[in-house]
Amino acid sequence: MIIKLNKDLEYKLDAISKKSGVSKPNMMEKMVCAFIERYEAKSGMIKPRVKKRDGTVFYPMYELFKEMHLYYKDKEYQVDKKKESWDYRHLKSIRGKIMDFLTAETQENIVSIEDEDLLLAFQFILHKMPKWWVDNNFNLGAITKHFDTILTQIKEGKHYGGTKEKLDDFINALGNSLSTEQHGYEVV
Repeated sequence: MIIKLNKDLEYKLDAISKKSGVSKPNMMEKMVCAFIERYEAKSGMIKPRVKKRDGTVFYPMYELFKEMHLYYKDKEYQVDKKKESWDYRHLKSIRGKIMDFLTAETQENIVSIEDEDLLLAFQFILHKMPKWWVDNNFNLGAITKHFDTILTQIKEGKHYGGTKEKLDDFINALGNSLSTEQHGYEVV
């Protein structure tokens, strides 16, 4: 948060800061905290608003993607508001493709898939993504566009880490979990 003060307040804060030895940012923080405490004592507790997207099913998927980006690329995933909006659109598409894939692969009449299961499936795909995709094209747009290609390569064993676990094992475990309603496994 940036607080812009008028010149008179700026000079007064400088003088108080020099005399008291308290830095201006600490002084500002204490003043804001005192104001909030007085306001809450008078009007009741303030409930902070959650960003609209943070309450959706896509938020955990987005956080997981950002963590994996940091893991693979050794740098933070930089987004602006417009890019974040596009990323959420891609996540919606990816989520739909994962649901279609799981229902087609298990060949069962699944009524619903839990959000935790979708998150685990997305986590599995990100962990087992082929090396070329991670090195050259690790973004949500590419994952959306080439989803079937990426899954085919994962099934064929072209994983990033070189392990030969098959996606079929995961699908079977997920199918068993959905049919028995047990949610306790973890994709490593």
